[in-house]
Amino acid sequence: MGAFESSASRDGRWDRSRLSRERDKLAPGEKDIVAAQLSRTLGALTRRRRLSVLTSGNLGSKDSAHDVFFIKPDSDGKPGDPTFACKRFRKYDNAARELDAIDMAKERGFRTLEPAKMPLHEVDGIGHILVTHQLPRFSTLNQVGWQDSYAGDVTYESRIAAPLRSASKFVANMHRHGITHGDMQLKNLGQIPPGRFVLFDLEGAQFVDPQAAAEDLDFQDRAIADVGTMVVSLVDRGYMWSSSDRMFAEEVTRNVFDPYLEVSANTNPEIVERFESILDEAKLERQHVHPQMAQHVYRQPAMVG
Repeated sequence: MGAFESSASRDGRWDRSRLSRERDKLAPGEKDIVAAQLSRTLGALTRRRRLSVLTSGNLGSKDSAHDVFFIKPDSDGKPGDPTFACKRFRKYDNAARELDAIDMAKERGFRTLEPAKMPLHEVDGIGHILVTHQLPRFSTLNQVGWQDSYAGDVTYESRIAAPLRSASKFVANMHRHGITHGDMQLKNLGQIPPGRFVLFDLEGAQFVDPQAAAEDLDFQDRAIADVGTMVVSLVDRGYMWSSSDRMFAEEVTRNVFDPYLEVSANTNPEIVERFESILDEAKLERQHVHPQMAQHVYRQPAMVG
């Protein structure tokens, strides 16, 4: 049994805790405490100005597994003020692990976050803060209107299918380079124009020798889990929500599995069976999220007379 297959609960339903892990959130006052301390420690980067918490544009903060928020120095009328993303960790080791993973991803040629000059800060009573520079025009695939278009619609290929195929190829390329993410939800697939992907939220990422990845069974289990989490996340965001399970499976195969196999170094013939298990889990999620639309069954009209 593969890693993704084993994530279903005993009653056969999809374990949603895998997809939406709730964590405690910082209160507004706690964020202000963080901003006040960083005003002192990051003073050299902000011309000694006070840092304030941004109350809008906090990309991903409402559904992040961690509490991510943004701070910016008070304006002095000069252009080019930096904006910083702050991610809170309870344990120092977890914050340091993510910082190390950022460096390792860069070494393997991936675009990722840009840590601040002093990236790690301890704030009493709150935890450890990883500070990175906000990337201009950064967005995530969570922001795509997955539910707004369906197969056959005039805008589906350009607005939905093409970005999905590109994302799947990106994930496959990540795996080819010996990296598994560990939480490959749409909100963790970042991009900046024109269509360049950004690897981030790497606390759970694992790195192996790329030359050995294709033969490493544990790595392949984690890779399948990445793909599976991505597909179930699509369901959660409304992808193909009004279509039958059959059409959903066809579009996931065409736009996720096939592009993935074009790029992936995985030649294990069992991978198709593993993809089938992903579809089974996705169908369970469809029943949970869209119970009224997930099962479209054609019924023969009743005979009259």
